[in-house]
Amino acid sequence: MPGLLAGDIQSIGPGASSVSVDGSPMAAKFPVVTGLAVDGQGNVFAAQVDRIRRIDTNGVVTTIAGGTNTNVTYLDGAGASARFGRLQGIAVDSRGNLFVADSGNSAIRTLSPAGVVSTLVGGPNNRGYVDGPINTAKLNGPVAIAIDSKDNLFVVDLLDVSVGCASIATYVVRKISPSGVVSTVARPSGSKTILPAKIAVDSVGNLYVTTTETATPDFVFTCPAPISSAAYITKISSDGSSTIFAGTSGLGFVDGLGSQARFEYLTSIAIDSSDNLYVADARNGAARRISPQGLVTTVVGQRPGTVTSGASLTLGNLPGVVPYLDEVTVRPLSTLFITANNHTLTNPATSARVILKAEPR
Repeated sequence: MPGLLAGDIQSIGPGASSVSVDGSPMAAKFPVVTGLAVDGQGNVFAAQVDRIRRIDTNGVVTTIAGGTNTNVTYLDGAGASARFGRLQGIAVDSRGNLFVADSGNSAIRTLSPAGVVSTLVGGPNNRGYVDGPINTAKLNGPVAIAIDSKDNLFVVDLLDVSVGCASIATYVVRKISPSGVVSTVARPSGSKTILPAKIAVDSVGNLYVTTTETATPDFVFTCPAPISSAAYITKISSDGSSTIFAGTSGLGFVDGLGSQARFEYLTSIAIDSSDNLYVADARNGAARRISPQGLVTTVVGQRPGTVTSGASLTLGNLPGVVPYLDEVTVRPLSTLFITANNHTLTNPATSARVILKAEPR
């Protein structure tokens, strides 16, 4: 059943999506969350634009690094003294180190278990596209990060972004080895996607990237007219070749095998120990599971009518009603953690975010 782990389930209205408050489960407040990760003990870590927050197993929320940016947007250091540009993704390794994609500084930053932030590769003065040792390599626009069982990092790195009614980017996938070498492992054919683009890696090294080539206009975009559409998961094999794993051209809300499935707007992806994928299908208000064979099923949420009707968060027995999903992460045995709007589907800007916990069968 989807249950509340942390967050203010009541606050709505102007400003509700811009307040960060630490504390007990019901007192904590979250604005937009840009990444989720969970460690082996069940602690959840939420990346926001300018900070990293921990939600422990009792739902208590603590800011563990970063804080409000004033004139400083890039600074390594301990805990609250660190500063970030724009965090877009987060992952945790086997030793409890956190890694975040700081797209505002073209860098991958780390947070040690001792609470110290450092820069692994890149930086605001090193923007570019250069492979090699981490002390000379350059990243352009890292927006998502995943880690495999050998602690290799995989990063979705944007090469160019056109900003109009939707931000459309060309991307490559970069690998950062434990020995500190950056390489390009894939540049999928036709790799243009509306942001965000998130990534997961399975037990044998296949990569999965959420791809929303285009989308219909709604509260996410301000396009004056519909644009053609496609939402799917791109699979990148170990040899660098790419195929569409699930979904295809056309938007919708359809479960099924591979290309039979339809998604609306994919904002996050995670993977469990059995190589089941979980994606946040934001505009459908649903978490969808994709089996290793490509079978798509809906495990949390059900689209509550049209996007103009609005909907309130409904907890309890699955699937529940989840107005809008931002991020999803999963523990090895398929316990899901989801960030969602606490209220309306029609305008995320007037809703606070909450952290939900669900255990689909």
